[in-house]
Amino acid sequence: MYSIDLIQTLFKYNYWSIDQIRNTLEKMSEEDFVRDMGDGVGSIRDKLVHIYGAEKIWYERIQGNMISFPKNEEYSNQESIWSDWDALRKNFLNLVSGMNEDDIQKKITYKNFKGEPFQQPIWEILIHVTNHGTYHRGQVGSLIRRATGKPPITDLAVFFRE
Repeated sequence: MYSIDLIQTLFKYNYWSIDQIRNTLEKMSEEDFVRDMGDGVGSIRDKLVHIYGAEKIWYERIQGNMISFPKNEEYSNQESIWSDWDALRKNFLNLVSGMNEDDIQKKITYKNFKGEPFQQPIWEILIHVTNHGTYHRGQVGSLIRRATGKPPITDLAVFFRE
């Protein structure tokens, strides 16, 4: 099992690493941000919308809500995604900072996009959210390297050092 302290730390790391990407992307043109990189990987924007969308879906599931996945086209520029993500960040950090060990053991019931019901303890969902983000931020780093040659450093060890 996981402790609430570990989960809170992982969420702080999650948003720290997103900030590293954001700081790098502020120097990038909007054209490069939305440019399809080919090979079926899409654009940097597409990957970020995927990470943000998954976080949003899981946050809403924990709240007992069902929403649809955001579409890439809803985010025509960087500011539009960062604005929505800043609000989600605040909500998620407030959620996890207000939880205790008993809270994260509670199970929630939700349906996936196929309508299939699932039940999971909140701690599993929160660990998944941070792990999923780490996986896809690695892909974003690779796309940034292809676009500019210099991806940000988002290693957990660097987060701990700071």
